[in-house]
Amino acid sequence: YSFVEGGVRFIVLDANYKADGEPYSRGNFDWREALIPESQIEWLDGELAAHRKQPTIILLHQMLDSFSDISPNLCVNNAERVVEVLERHSQVLAVVQGHHHPGHYSHRRGIHYLTFQGMIEQAAPASAYAIVEVEADGTIRVEGFRSCPDRVLER
Repeated sequence: YSFVEGGVRFIVLDANYKADGEPYSRGNFDWREALIPESQIEWLDGELAAHRKQPTIILLHQMLDSFSDISPNLCVNNAERVVEVLERHSQVLAVVQGHHHPGHYSHRRGIHYLTFQGMIEQAAPASAYAIVEVEADGTIRVEGFRSCPDRVLER
């Protein structure tokens, strides 16, 4: 699904599918197996094509930056296919993702891939959380709290 907040479009992807396209269900999954179905990728491409002038951030639990130095086991199995779609649309500013609890960052072809630290990595009150703001020029400012670092992700 997608929604708009403060002039920024957010697109939420669901990679909770097995390699055979079957959705996860209670007890019917392996955390290393995650896939975004082709129908969802086609919807994503259409959503991006319909809103070319609107800055966009992609959200999902698993990681898409399999091109980086991160283990492929942490990434969506068809991440390359999804990234190929994202890179065709210049309004995509960032992918905000999880799954890798220590956190991670990479950048490719104008898109930031930011993996926030898992809140479960450190007991409260240490934890990790952030406030994220998107400026008019596409700069993303992350104000980190506790063990989450501050970041400025420039367009």
